[in-house]
Amino acid sequence: MQADAPFALLALLLSCGTGSPPAQEPGWTEHEPARSTRRVYLSSSTGNDTNDGLTPDSPKATIPAATRLLRTGNPDWLLIKRGDEFRSGLGEWVRSGGSKCAPMVVTSYGNGSARPLFRCGVDDGLTMHTTAIHDVAFVGLHFVADAYDGGNGHPYGISLLSPCTRVLIEDCKIERFGTNIRFQGADHRNLELRRSVIADAFTTGKAHSQGIYVEALTGCLIEECVFDHNGWRPSVDGAVPTIFRHNIYVQGDTKKVVIRGNVIARGGSHGLQARSGGVIRDNLFLANSISLLVGSTTGNDGALQASVIGNVMLDGRDIDAAEPRGWAAQFQCLASGEIAYNVAAHQVSGTAPLCFEFNSKAGAGINNVDFHHNVSYRWGGGVSLSGTHFSAFEFRDNELQDSGSSALIRADSESPLAGISTANNRLHTGAPAGAWMFFNGRQLSLPAWKTLVADDTSVAQQVAYKNADETIAEYDRATGGSGSLDSFLARVRNQSRANWNDRLVGTNVAAHFRGNFGVVVP
Repeated sequence: MQADAPFALLALLLSCGTGSPPAQEPGWTEHEPARSTRRVYLSSSTGNDTNDGLTPDSPKATIPAATRLLRTGNPDWLLIKRGDEFRSGLGEWVRSGGSKCAPMVVTSYGNGSARPLFRCGVDDGLTMHTTAIHDVAFVGLHFVADAYDGGNGHPYGISLLSPCTRVLIEDCKIERFGTNIRFQGADHRNLELRRSVIADAFTTGKAHSQGIYVEALTGCLIEECVFDHNGWRPSVDGAVPTIFRHNIYVQGDTKKVVIRGNVIARGGSHGLQARSGGVIRDNLFLANSISLLVGSTTGNDGALQASVIGNVMLDGRDIDAAEPRGWAAQFQCLASGEIAYNVAAHQVSGTAPLCFEFNSKAGAGINNVDFHHNVSYRWGGGVSLSGTHFSAFEFRDNELQDSGSSALIRADSESPLAGISTANNRLHTGAPAGAWMFFNGRQLSLPAWKTLVADDTSVAQQVAYKNADETIAEYDRATGGSGSLDSFLARVRNQSRANWNDRLVGTNVAAHFRGNFGVVVP
């Protein structure tokens, strides 16, 4: 876990007065039972509800019998036997822990690496809808909607609607629900989703299926998870991608958002809609129709701040034949932001490619944004500057390198130029010399563009990179896979604490691909 995580373990331990953190595996949240902790054991294979449930040798057999032994307001632990299966979810959760330093913990025990599996049928996996909950950690659990066909309701894997504070979901796998996770409610505070696998949410109805939907909360961390193929399922008739179905959707009324180090792949439309702004760092985006959107659609939520650093976007995809895409990143309604050290490369699947889009038509426009040290390589589409509401937008030290015939930068009217400054960019495209840029309805050469924006330092230069053409399939083969996108994603979907491979973590894969382009985040 990086030092700037808003709810980092070190800060938590120091705030609890322990002085220094205990020895731990890097990146995992470590929990230690308190003196007053009651340990309750649950096993579908060896348990019996006549047992006391207080030792591994005398577990309860059913979820209600075990949870009744937990004392709300105490740091009790519910331990569920690894490899066991249950024919329902955990149900409605109504118990809180003692404090942020002494949470209630729901986790596993025993030998083996398989998480306890909750086969939820067509029902929800875990809900907090009726009682305000605080200080609970759900660790190492697996929820699947194994009888859901996309049309029989819209189940949620984990759904938080009642006020929740300091709830952690870590090392969990949640798959095949209508929406896999929902954090929704104005009174939520400090919710964390870490190192979990969120996959294959879908619906055949009119609902907007999401990997995770986040709305109206303060403090949300999504870190080093895997989001794959949420919003659609080709094997189910009618479970199609649409512009409303995404891997991650964070509404603009959410505050203090950090989304860091995730693998975000094959979303129905967007890999990530961060209408909230916030910190978006070191994520790996693969084959999404639109990898990333930052900013609201209107001014209703106010202009936003964003820090978008060190993300890597590889390839794209059309939503469908009627909605061609292949877009890397969109930005809008920003009061301020830094967008830097990001790489967009190898777009071959989307038929309407667009690299970085700055849409000043939405809300407050684009203001006080420093866009620097970003790389676009063989994306097939350039940078778009749309609308007339640009102010203090600095476009510097970027490398736009394409071999196609598209313009590198497109501005749709004369008005934006007064609010835009450009400098020290290295530019190259296969387009004719007079068509490197597009401005106000006409093609321009690079020298003509530089004159318009008073840029004395940007140059026409084809940059020689160390290993720019490496694909995710090649990376997969080099790290032990069979050498394909499918193989890479199958492997990351098997990540767990018991089966962890650092070379498959979004943080590290993004750093590897940035290194191919010589991009080093300070």
